[in-house]
Amino acid sequence: MRFLADMGILMRTVTWLRSSGHDAVHLTEENLQRSDDEVVLAKARAEGRILSRWIWTLVIFGSQPRTSTERHFI
Repeated sequence: MRFLADMGILMRTVTWLRSSGHDAVHLTEENLQRSDDEVVLAKARAEGRILSRWIWTLVIFGSQPRTSTERHFI
C-alpha cells in the first residue's frame, strides 16, 4: 500500500511501514510540512496514496473538557 503521512504521524511510523513492505512518505521528506490541507490531499490523490493523519479533538461534556484522538484515513 502507498501512504502519505501527515505531520501528526511520527517518522518512526513511516519507517515501520516501509520495513513492512509499504511505500510510505512523510510530508517533511517532500518539504510539504507547511502546506495547506488541499495541497496535501491533492498530492495523496495524484500519487494514489492513503493520507494518514492524527487529529486531536477537544470534546466538552458539561464543564469538564476532555481530549480524544482519532485516526483518519482518507
